[in-house]
Amino acid sequence: MVPFTCKWDSCPKASVAFESIEDLVVHVNSEHIPTIVENEDGDDEIQCRWDNCRTAKSHGDSDKLTLWMKEHFTLKHARRARMFKCHFDGCNVRRGTQKELDSHLKYNHKPKVEKPVPEPKPEKKKKEIPKVKEPEIDCESELETDEEWTDPEYGYTRQMDINGGPFDMFKYHRTVNREWSEYYVLEFQAERIRKKRGQKLTKAQKIAKRKIVEERKMAGFHKWCLWKIDEFKKLKYTPLFPMDPLRRNQRHFFEKYEEKMRKQNKKKGTNARRTRN
Repeated sequence: MVPFTCKWDSCPKASVAFESIEDLVVHVNSEHIPTIVENEDGDDEIQCRWDNCRTAKSHGDSDKLTLWMKEHFTLKHARRARMFKCHFDGCNVRRGTQKELDSHLKYNHKPKVEKPVPEPKPEKKKKEIPKVKEPEIDCESELETDEEWTDPEYGYTRQMDINGGPFDMFKYHRTVNREWSEYYVLEFQAERIRKKRGQKLTKAQKIAKRKIVEERKMAGFHKWCLWKIDEFKKLKYTPLFPMDPLRRNQRHFFEKYEEKMRKQNKKKGTNARRTRN
């Protein structure tokens, strides 16, 4: 067993062997560390004189200097010392620092508190939305009556006049007029928006709006006729009227159609050039 002796400079008990390192730390803390001297600048200073160590500190009052030197000696020169003892009955654990002892008390001697069991929350009732079936309308058959059909889901209806009058449609209004026995084709064309000086256009206004340029009878297979507006899922209110404030960020239907036609024309031109070669 290696004897624990004091290596502090000019210690009168340098030849005395201590039984444990804890006893040696108690001796140094009580006999040597409280000694405070005056440095060259006239300030109070505490110095470590353990085995040629000259660590010193001069900032702070005497109590803070003493506490700092005790921590310095324990961490640098007496690392194996366990000066902090657990005071619980039957527990002989010792730790080197107060922080380690606090951690031991927290995880070993702290009373366990049982967490209350949370009460089950009542289940929320889901609202069932009734499904409304839309009436099936045969648009290809001729209708000779002049009655006006109203969709019960949307309520108020509005008749669409394409014979020289205004053509307008609302988001929640749909009308099937039974007066006409012929189909009409509505051709749309992009209309430029003229910006006034100093005017700022919104995101919806920057999208080119459309206007009706021609009305013809009997639509082809690639055209959209008036009677079939509600049958097709892709053609909605917003593509017909992109300037409406209810429009969301949807791509214009006619932009898709024009892009498709450009690709077809480009493909035809490529095939024609190959045939010539």
